[in-house]
Amino acid sequence: MSKWQPRKAAQRAVPIMDKCEKCGKTESLQRHHPDYSKPKEVKILCQDCHVIADLEDGTRHRKPMQKCEVCGKMFDPLDSHKHRTCGSICLAIRGRENALRRWHGKTSPILAE
Repeated sequence: MSKWQPRKAAQRAVPIMDKCEKCGKTESLQRHHPDYSKPKEVKILCQDCHVIADLEDGTRHRKPMQKCEVCGKMFDPLDSHKHRTCGSICLAIRGRENALRRWHGKTSPILAE
């Protein structure tokens, strides 16, 4: 059985999705299969609750913690993009550092400490 067969069966069995069964959100709804051997048994969850449910039942794996290249703090990368900074402040510092390097051939005085 391919992974698409349970999804198609669920789409036919539950064509209309009103709200998330956990939090009640009405946008970004998805069908969650707690057991792929029962393709028509689905829970309607928003994207955030779906990620949590997949982590709980082991079908989605958490990425390892990474070290921020700017401040050195350990952080949890939350999405599929390659992360190198822990948040928007460190990302802004990294952007300024790259701009200085491009324009003047210098490194940021903030990071030189």
